[in-house]
This record gives sequence, C-alpha cells and structure tokens, in this order.
Amino acid sequence: MRYDVRTAQLRGDSRSLGTSGASLSTTPTDLAAALRALGAASGSPDIASLADDLARGWGRATAGMLGEVHALTRGLSGSATAYDDAERGLQAESGGS
Repeated sequence: MRYDVRTAQLRGDSRSLGTSGASLSTTPTDLAAALRALGAASGSPDIASLADDLARGWGRATAGMLGEVHALTRGLSGSATAYDDAERGLQAESGGS
C-alpha cells in the first residue's frame, strides 16, 4: 500500500489554524462590549437586557468554536507526527531504503 502525506502541509495548516484561532479569541469580548454599549445607548431596559443576553450567547458560541479550532490544530499536528513516525518505522523495517 502506498500513500503520500504532506506532513509539512499538515503542520502548516495547523499553524494557520492556530493563528486564526488566536485572532478570533478577542472577538467575543469585542462583540459583547459593542452589543452591551448599544443596549445601554438605547436607553431602554428591555433592549439593554436583550443585548446582554445576545452578548452572553455569542460568548458561549465562540468559546465552543475556539475549542474546536484548538482540537483541530492538535489533530492536524498529531496526524503529521503519526505519519512521520509510521514512515520512519517502515523505512527501518525495509532496511532504510
């Protein structure tokens, strides 16, 4: 059986996802602050309460997305390592050729 895995690409994708996840990590706080400011500026307690509820919901949703990004990052990197280890094992079994 033959396979061709570009482990450097897997690791590159993992780094890119990590960078994107880091950039996304401030978004929940920024958006929540903006929603709360809009609610406060409206002068209506009902709108302020709704904006606060939306801000909390957005925070939970993005926390879940960030968790998925981190898991995917670890998975890609781990897959690249596993393929490299398997390749070294196959080369050792075949005498290094």
